[in-house]
Amino acid sequence: KQVIGAEIVPEAVEDAKRNAERNDIRNVRFLCADASEAAFNYVGTDAQTVAALTYNKLTLTGGSKSATGTGIVKSAFSNAVEFDAENLQLMDAATLTNSGTLKLSGNDNRWNTALTVGGTVIYDGTDQDVVESKYTNLQLSTSGSTKTVSAATFGVTGTLTLDSGVTLDLAYVTTGNEWTAANSTLNGTVKYSAAADGAVVINDEYSNLTLTGGTKNIAALGNTVKVANAFVNSTNFTANNVEAGSVDNSNGKMTLAGKLATGALTNANGTITAGGALTASAITNSNG
Repeated sequence: KQVIGAEIVPEAVEDAKRNAERNDIRNVRFLCADASEAAFNYVGTDAQTVAALTYNKLTLTGGSKSATGTGIVKSAFSNAVEFDAENLQLMDAATLTNSGTLKLSGNDNRWNTALTVGGTVIYDGTDQDVVESKYTNLQLSTSGSTKTVSAATFGVTGTLTLDSGVTLDLAYVTTGNEWTAANSTLNGTVKYSAAADGAVVINDEYSNLTLTGGTKNIAALGNTVKVANAFVNSTNFTANNVEAGSVDNSNGKMTLAGKLATGALTNANGTITAGGALTASAITNSNG
């Protein structure tokens, strides 16, 4: 990897060069420039380390790049490589052009939520807030982590990948148009947790689905909610049909125009109204 340092004082640059030579450090370059006012291009074909500086314009091409800490970009960020960063922060007026892969491990990422981010963005840290912008391709990874989205400006126009063991927490009143079911792979848990009423559950096939907070309904009520494993509902949920590996409706209210088909059904202090058949391999219905 190559490290680049920037300093506006010429004497400091010369001192840094001498120190590097004295310590036989060969993978570092020192530039006399103000990164916050200049255009910086990292173009090396070998792996490079991007300094955590405030840049005016930052462009990444060539080989893979990585960064530790938080870099700030004032006016334009362009990425065409795999960039493995802790945090990426863009000022509100900054543009973001991405044809590569942005891997973000931190929880202090920021850019204008009106932007559509091209390429692929991967959130691969522990619990993280997802920037509520439009993504072309989005992957949420690192088992045991929760990725939280808090505003309706969020959406995915291409592929959405939710890795196994990861929870996607949609903490706002969803519209049902956040992504397209045909382009999603939901191996983790999707949680709809908006406290306000009226959130729309996206018509998709889930591995695990959790509904909490205000009332929820399914997009396109004529369709079937399919959950391969656990469906947990503790709110007022309206749908047509539900098919799930197991259903826990404790303290919830489920109103179905059609059928409910599941393995184990728990309905402690819950209410289920189904216009069609209710099929379960085992039922626990205390106070239900």
